[in-house]
This record gives sequence, C-alpha cells and structure tokens, in this order.
Amino acid sequence: MNWGKLLAQILPWLAWLLLVPALGIGGPHTGTFSDTTDACAGCHRPHQGQAPGLLTTVSGTSTALCLSCHGSGGVGANTNVEDGIELASGWPLRGGGFANAKMDTQLVYRLISRKVTSSHTMDGSLGTAWGGDGPGAGPRITLECTSCHDPHGNANYRSLRFSPLGSGEQRPVAVVGTFREQIPWPGYTIRGDSYWGQHYTGLEVELSRWCATCHDRFLGEPAQPPDPLFNHVHPSGTVEVYCLSCHVAHGTSARMTTGGSAFSSSMPYPDGRVLPPVRTGDERSALLRLDNRGICVQCHLSSDGQGITRR
Repeated sequence: MNWGKLLAQILPWLAWLLLVPALGIGGPHTGTFSDTTDACAGCHRPHQGQAPGLLTTVSGTSTALCLSCHGSGGVGANTNVEDGIELASGWPLRGGGFANAKMDTQLVYRLISRKVTSSHTMDGSLGTAWGGDGPGAGPRITLECTSCHDPHGNANYRSLRFSPLGSGEQRPVAVVGTFREQIPWPGYTIRGDSYWGQHYTGLEVELSRWCATCHDRFLGEPAQPPDPLFNHVHPSGTVEVYCLSCHVAHGTSARMTTGGSAFSSSMPYPDGRVLPPVRTGDERSALLRLDNRGICVQCHLSSDGQGITRR
C-alpha cells in the first residue's frame, strides 16, 4: 500500500473536521448545529418532502429552494445571486449573477446592471465542463446550486464543497484561510487584485485548484501532460494570475460585440463550434469581467511601453 498517497488524500478531510466548528456563516448554513436546532425545518419535511432529500420545494430541484432565499424575490438572505447584488449594501456580488449582473465591464468606473451574457448553469440542465477530464473538449455534466455549495455549511470559503458533485474529483480541495474584505472602490485591475475593492487575496491558488476540479486542463501548470486540444494554456494557478483574476464564478454581463471587430464575438468554442449568424456573439463572453478582451491589456500593455489609455 502507498501510505504516502493515502495520507495525502486523508489529511484534507482531517483538516476539514478540525475547522468546521470554527465556521460561522449564519442561517441554516452554519456547518454546526445545536442539539435542538431549528434550522432543519427551513428546508426539510420528514414526512411530506416535495423533492428528493425531503426538501420542501415543489419544483423537484434544490435550486428552486435556494432561490426562495437567494433569488430576486427571496426574503431569507442578503445575497441575491440572480441579480448579483448584496441587498444590504446594494454593491455587486463578486461572482456576478445568473440572470443579471451589476458590473463595470466597460471600465468606465460606473456600475451598470445588465442581463448576463454567459453564466454557469444552475437549473440542472446539461452543459459542458470545458477543459475537464474526458473525451474532446470536456465532459457533459449537470449543475445546480448544491453541485458547488454545501447547503449545510462547511469550513470552505462560501461553503464550497470540497469536491463539486459530478466533478469526479477524488482529492478534496480546501479553500480556507484569511482574505481581505475591502470597502468598494471604483475600477478594475488584475495586477492590483481588485474588482471594485473586492479581493480574493489569500485564497488565489486554492480557488484556482477548486475550479480545476472540473476544468483541470485549463490550469496551465508546467507539469501537466501534453494535450492536443489545450496545448498552450495561460497560467492560472498562481497568486499573480488565477482563475478569478479574469472570470466571475456565476455570470457576467460583459459584451463581446463592442470592440469594432468580430474577433471576440466569433471566437470558436473549444470543441470547434461557432455561433450561428443569427446570434449576437455576446454569449462568447466566457464569464469574463470586461468587454471584449479588456482583461488582456490589464497585464499585457501596449508595445510602445507607454501603457494603455483608459477612457
């Protein structure tokens, strides 16, 4: 038996067991519950469940139950993930939104709420995990809110599961540590690790490794084996550049049709598909934080070395 390999797999779970008692998220997602907790009744019915897991929702999906608190019409949480807004402050959520997103995708230092152009699925429909293990450009999987988040809470940032459901990942990924919560400040810059003053500092590498549980061929590590489809990949697992430097987790309102050309909007999908002519091209936004390829010039300045001119 390879004891070293076994120990490497067990240690993250032991760390999780030790860290759970220190978690304090609130509501029904605390991670720890008292002997006489009331939290269970918020989501479950032991004899009259309306969906698998004894859930109270009548739609048959856990997402509908999540949105009853975290949706546009929800009253049980401050995080409105459908519109990408923190209700108490009115500021945007770091992950964008699933229906609308409040973002500064034009880099004009003004937040605008618009319909999303691309997003992760959350309704249980079938989608492609681009860059994931499997044939072609990635496996086909279904996603709901609870595919990525543990509804009962855990020690991970935002109650992210240690292994997303359907990812096939056997090694748990811990996303724990200290990170900065800053007062929102206008602007966006990758190099300054800031999107309206919202920082992931302290969690960069861990979050990228978590994303890679589904999109591992995108991680861009030197040790990755040769890949005929994803042969040259931008590094995205360091503290300097990580997945969330360029992308949001839920959905973006960035547009790909405002750059005066069709380079961004006509970008083929990794499997070679291109958008039909009747489509706008904005859906090729790929969860990016800025319009067109604005995120590229945040690091890669003009050839004259004088930087870029911002409006």
